[in-house]
Amino acid sequence: MTASFFDPTGSPGRTYGTSIDTVNGNGTTSGAATAISAPTGWTIVIINTLDGSNRAAILPSAMAVGDIVEAYSTQETSGTAILFLPSGEGWLAGGTASIAVGNTNSGVLLRKLTATQWVVMGAAA
Repeated sequence: MTASFFDPTGSPGRTYGTSIDTVNGNGTTSGAATAISAPTGWTIVIINTLDGSNRAAILPSAMAVGDIVEAYSTQETSGTAILFLPSGEGWLAGGTASIAVGNTNSGVLLRKLTATQWVVMGAAA
């Protein structure tokens, strides 16, 4: 369920709520990674790794401070779903390294803490 808000002039504002998105991961670099869309207060994304290879996705650049991304991989045996940060953004503790999402039935929970910093909140199971 989502709710959209409009400013006094009638222009669309931010959409709040939960959204679920499925993307086919692509490549193993941020330049080749598939963009995750549907930024809302809580975005759940399933990353298809397709052929058992490592496959990448990139977090939405339009996420607001406080928003959460919950990511899962469809891979059961080999290959890894990889998440990259949007360009110009980094981790709270420093760095911009990608992270592995995990195998099927596990995932990762992330929160955007500042306009340019993310933190891993823990595993999503």
